[in-house]
Amino acid sequence: MSLSNTAEKLARKEISSAEITEECLAKIAELDGKLGAFVSVFENEARDAAKAADALRSKGVDVGPLHGIPVAVKDLFHVRGHETRAGTRSHSIPPDLGTAAAVRKLTDAGMIVIGKTHTDEFAYGAWGVNKLFSSPWNPYDMDTHRVAGGSSSGSAVAVSAGLVPFALGSDTGGSARVPASFCGCVGVKPSFGLIDRKGMVPLSPSLDVVGFFANTIGDASLLFDELVSVEKTGAREEKSADVKRRGATVHSLEGVRIGFLPSRFLQNVNSDILRLYETSLDALKSSGATLSEFRPPRPFSAYLTDTVSLVSAEIYTTFGQLAERLDSKMQPFIRERILDGKVVSASQYSVLLNRRNDAVAEMRLAIDGFDALVTPTCAEAAIPVAEVDLTAPATPYARFVNYLDLAGLSVPCGLTRAGLPAGVQVVVKRFEDRKMFEVGACIESALGVLQPSALGNMWRCLLQSRGNRFLQPS
Repeated sequence: MSLSNTAEKLARKEISSAEITEECLAKIAELDGKLGAFVSVFENEARDAAKAADALRSKGVDVGPLHGIPVAVKDLFHVRGHETRAGTRSHSIPPDLGTAAAVRKLTDAGMIVIGKTHTDEFAYGAWGVNKLFSSPWNPYDMDTHRVAGGSSSGSAVAVSAGLVPFALGSDTGGSARVPASFCGCVGVKPSFGLIDRKGMVPLSPSLDVVGFFANTIGDASLLFDELVSVEKTGAREEKSADVKRRGATVHSLEGVRIGFLPSRFLQNVNSDILRLYETSLDALKSSGATLSEFRPPRPFSAYLTDTVSLVSAEIYTTFGQLAERLDSKMQPFIRERILDGKVVSASQYSVLLNRRNDAVAEMRLAIDGFDALVTPTCAEAAIPVAEVDLTAPATPYARFVNYLDLAGLSVPCGLTRAGLPAGVQVVVKRFEDRKMFEVGACIESALGVLQPSALGNMWRCLLQSRGNRFLQPS
């Protein structure tokens, strides 16, 4: 059920927050033993919060569309009363710290935090493979354990499988968009600086943003509106106010200029993914958009290389001491990646930052004639966990968005012949986030919303057996 539909039923008192929360908890209990999306579930707290939400609504208090709706939180965000492990056994952050700013934004809007979700260790991974805790199971194949994508793996699975309608994640080089593509949901990387990161365990402060997941573009847009911070400083205030405008989702792109990648930048893309990408471009053209080839100023591999160096240097500053310890309980691969940052000197780090500034300026000139760029999110669909090469990037198309100070989202664009989801990525200039939602909405409107059939049918039968009112016609 879409958020708007749920909000309407809540407002008419056809359903209650307590009922929604109980069904989410029941579904987690029924399915998460295999899916492995959650690190911990806050059952009692969620029930108490749902009762409080219903009590407030019964008094006639004017509440927003997110009020009384459950949300899951990546185990990278502090939640008072619960430890933060960040996917590692090398340390944990005490539960007495304050709640992260992004989580507070949602609870202030009345949302109910139902639990914490799995992540790659320190959010430092692209595949969603964590041998210390859990590698969540992609819900589109319940027979073969396929990757969910990283690092926000648990959050993507939780939303895709319908355990929760929303989930918070992070995105440093694709950590929201890659899992969204693999799991068939919407994943958003907003503009750097729009959402407060306070209380989120850092990976690379130069690149980290709060990301999030939803089932539809409309729902993602509403979550974005709640999360974004309007900073009272000069041009930032103007830009932030612009992206925070609420309004109906646009389904016509008349006059919108969209750049697509020519074939030489798509040579390694799986044929099924390429077919779905081209279908997405056709949908945009039918919506009135003007499509033209876009040629990146540098090869995507160049952005990959510099991103790795920058992230290594910055994560070593935060977690280098832990990695140096011989008795560290980190996964060896993660420990080695963190220690790679030790060799980056202060002068080399300065060169990396200057080179990034040059690349950002170069891209701004190249993208100036476009309102948005559209690329595949990943070059292939989710592969079996057993086949993952942890040294290889999950996609060449994600990291450049963070590195070049852009915003982006992944929206489902269909299924491969094997029944696995694919995503198309919409990229816009910094602070033009609203435009990417408009472009994404047109793709979604033309191609539809995905649901993993096996899980969807399994859960539909379970709800029908309980007489759940979510299944009644709108």
